[in-house]
Amino acid sequence: MLGEVQEIMRVINERRDLIVGIGEVGLDYSVVRDRMLREISRHIFTKWVLLAKDLDLPLIIHSRDAENDVIKLLSKYGPVKCVMHAFNGSREQVMKLLELGCYFSIPPTITRSRQKRELAMMLPPLNRVLLESDTPELGPNPGEESRPVHVKVVLMELSRILNIDPVELGNITVENALSVFRLGRR
Repeated sequence: MLGEVQEIMRVINERRDLIVGIGEVGLDYSVVRDRMLREISRHIFTKWVLLAKDLDLPLIIHSRDAENDVIKLLSKYGPVKCVMHAFNGSREQVMKLLELGCYFSIPPTITRSRQKRELAMMLPPLNRVLLESDTPELGPNPGEESRPVHVKVVLMELSRILNIDPVELGNITVENALSVFRLGRR
């Protein structure tokens, strides 16, 4: 496993001028329950954080039931620009990640997930909000696969929740994506 990670990192280093972000990487304790495997996962995640920092690329982070360890490792080895993908953590964790400079991407499940709606309302700095489809997972309806077109569903629901014009919110989130991934600015 570590050999595969090192090979992927080598390719990223070789092609760094073509890459706008690293991920999806992170920690998933809902799947990895063994203490030793979690330690290995933390070790590998730390390598990703350090690579992102070294290459000055944003890290797209998957965190499930491991938010405290993600925060601890980002605090210890950062700063690194990162995007919290489909984040499920608490208000306190959101605030800490905002302090660390993280962005948060909102998936189509915002249409049916109270937690995602609450997350959206915790992100008043709109300069840290992104939209995602997480294809094929996290569709807008139970059992429905997500597709890239569902980003519009996220935009409309998020604009409703935040009581902001969808065109204005769309412009903000596009600017955020351009900024975090430095698109058009290389």
